[in-house]
Amino acid sequence: MEWEKMSKKYAEDYFNEMFEENESFTAHYSAKYQDLRILIMKAFKESLDELELNSMDLVKYNNIYKFDCIFAIKLYSIFDDGEYRIRERIASNDGVWRYIQLCVVPEIIAYRWGKENKDRFYKVSRRLYLKILWWYVYLSWNDNLENTKKIIMADVNTSDTLAQLVERSGKNGYRLELYREIMKKKTIENINTQEFRKLMVLNSARIKVINPYLVNGGIEEYVDKLIKDVRGN
Repeated sequence: MEWEKMSKKYAEDYFNEMFEENESFTAHYSAKYQDLRILIMKAFKESLDELELNSMDLVKYNNIYKFDCIFAIKLYSIFDDGEYRIRERIASNDGVWRYIQLCVVPEIIAYRWGKENKDRFYKVSRRLYLKILWWYVYLSWNDNLENTKKIIMADVNTSDTLAQLVERSGKNGYRLELYREIMKKKTIENINTQEFRKLMVLNSARIKVINPYLVNGGIEEYVDKLIKDVRGN
């Protein structure tokens, strides 16, 4: 797949024209995206149906994190195989996501975040809705899709978990194995929202001077020590 890309400036102009002046979120995409649009819209509808919701309910749904997780798993599956398979390099390209969000499935972003939410449509890298859903699943991956679903949908996790994990990429990007171990231990150890925030802040400070991969006992020991220090054990 040769992915279309949209710069932030072009995205801004496109958004202003399509969403503010015309008050519309009609999809306009190249022909090669037709099947991808069908797949993503199907995943979105199935996620709504699973929770017995309609698209207009999302703005008032009181467990929106659960919806995001269900949709994220389905979305990740679409981009995990075949023609639309993506990996880190493409997933890190905001231009790819801007095009998909603004041109291919804009109504999904509008239903979830409101049609005037520029940050979620194109403006803020760490807020692009479909992008952060993909990265959340990827960073939480535990051997297979079913195990990963159990991790992210555990009761201890919330929308704040998603934000804390995805928005802390660090200067040199994500340390993939470390983040996956953190998410696995968060669920096992039932780490609450406040503790998780402290853990992620502490980790951000420590990895500036400590290589978790070189710690005696490896990444598991490094994460165990983070948890102990956060909890004062």
